[in-house]
Amino acid sequence: MRFPSDPPGARRARLAFFVALCFLSGAVFGAPFAYIANIVGNSVTVIDVESNAVVATVAVGVSPAGVAVLPTGRRAYVANLDSRNISVIDTTTQQVVSTIAEGTSVQSLALNPMGTRLYCIRVPDKQLLVLDTGSNQFTASVPMEFDAHLVAVHPDGSRVFVTRNSGLRIIDAATNTIVTTIELDSTPFAIAPDPHRERVYVTQLQRNRVLAIDTVSYKVVGEVAVGVDPYGIGINPDGSRIYVTNSGSNSVSIIDAASFQVIATVPVGFQPIGAGVDPAGMRAFVPNSLSNTVSVIDTATNTVAAVIPTGIRPRAFGQFIGGPSGSGAVVAAPVPTLTRDGNWVLITLLLFASFMAIRPRI
Repeated sequence: MRFPSDPPGARRARLAFFVALCFLSGAVFGAPFAYIANIVGNSVTVIDVESNAVVATVAVGVSPAGVAVLPTGRRAYVANLDSRNISVIDTTTQQVVSTIAEGTSVQSLALNPMGTRLYCIRVPDKQLLVLDTGSNQFTASVPMEFDAHLVAVHPDGSRVFVTRNSGLRIIDAATNTIVTTIELDSTPFAIAPDPHRERVYVTQLQRNRVLAIDTVSYKVVGEVAVGVDPYGIGINPDGSRIYVTNSGSNSVSIIDAASFQVIATVPVGFQPIGAGVDPAGMRAFVPNSLSNTVSVIDTATNTVAAVIPTGIRPRAFGQFIGGPSGSGAVVAAPVPTLTRDGNWVLITLLLFASFMAIRPRI
């Protein structure tokens, strides 16, 4: 309301002060987050990728393994191996908002680019399940025949890739039918589609190498040796760098995607499993399973810039970094601190309110 004695602009000044108070009370604009599954602690550590701060520890099901979240997604999905279900985390509140009963163990998850379908690897009966994220109902299953490991989705959503004991299986996302199977000389494990090239990268644990596979011809077009037991792989948003976690040699191999050569090897914690790069391409996040930490690699210098404590036996595969950044979402902060952009917004609001309060009447 506006009081009779209010000078012009007083209502706007009060509104600006009110918004500023919301900031001071501990609300911040949402940043991208890294969701790290702690397989022994039955929890997910949520890390603000801008500040490297742990903003939440979310209790989920038993033995969480795979995580899937879109870069601007409002939901993070967590596969719980031993409780045989999927926890759904709201990325604006960092709370579990639903649990999807599955009935048997799921270990790997991947979302299509629209966030409308969640692909799940079901371990015991070697199936790829398709979940409609609008209804949280499973709508299809595709047989894998051999043990399946990890799943990823083509950047345009048209195909789904699954690593399995005999090679790489490609599924048509429109029909949920098998397009082809690429037989390889050694079992592939981790997988990462290139965001700009028609390529998918897979690691081979027994061979200690990474393969580049053309997703048009379905031929192997490159290979490069990395460290021991390359258990995880991630790629930066512009597709120029590939990060491979070597769980047996406690390091990360950084590959130049254009030349497909290792350009740096970065020591990290014990048994690194999984790698992901923030949306800005500035930091790579590597969970160290036996150190109970995440190493943060500065992608400009290829050095470890920070080490973040997590829960017990952290791991992460696929797209585990995302959240409401850029969507205007406001989330509760654990302490009354602001991001850099939040500080500028607060200062602007306070200056505007001061100006409206003291300017002379006309």
